[in-house]
Amino acid sequence: MLANATNFDTLLTMIRWKLHFIFLLGLCVAFTSGCQSMAERKRDESLSSTLTLYGKVLRWQGPNEQGSMLAHPEQAPKNRGITVTSYKVLSNPVKTGEDSAHQTAAIEYVYHDSQVIKRIIDQQIWEYDSENEIWLRENPPPGMPR
Repeated sequence: MLANATNFDTLLTMIRWKLHFIFLLGLCVAFTSGCQSMAERKRDESLSSTLTLYGKVLRWQGPNEQGSMLAHPEQAPKNRGITVTSYKVLSNPVKTGEDSAHQTAAIEYVYHDSQVIKRIIDQQIWEYDSENEIWLRENPPPGMPR
């Protein structure tokens, strides 16, 4: 009878060790997958704040000041005497890949000398620069015709 009790204790000890191992393995998997989703979430939050800031820069500082948000700053518009009167997002950002997104906005603007409100639809393509950890506009901003 004593031999059976010892075998049973040994069996319980082995089961406990296996359960502990399985539990620790599960924790490792959970934390590893959690880190990846946290990085993705950080990138998504960065996109959201960049797009909001882009709209504010256009609206309050003008289209000439968006150069630092462009992948190719030489594509910044050279128009002077323009005020953006409205910037509205028409379609929320859609991720088209891990490092790219697309957004559509309507921009209303006025030339100071004409005071006629014009409207353009802006199709924006954004790419993530992983080296600097920022989102940059990949396509050139639209022209703002008179």
